[in-house]
Amino acid sequence: MDLAHVSKLKLILEKAVPGNISQKRVYDVYQKFINNDNKEITYYSDPINPNDL
Repeated sequence: MDLAHVSKLKLILEKAVPGNISQKRVYDVYQKFINNDNKEITYYSDPINPNDL
């Protein structure tokens, strides 16, 4: 995931509540990145649907 624009992502995710599985997965990855808890790689067999974001 490209986290080059973390400041913009932070503003969005601080106000948003994940409403579906794709949004929850993005939120979880972001939280792990912010908390420096990226030691474990999570693999999803199905891609995130951009239309759900």
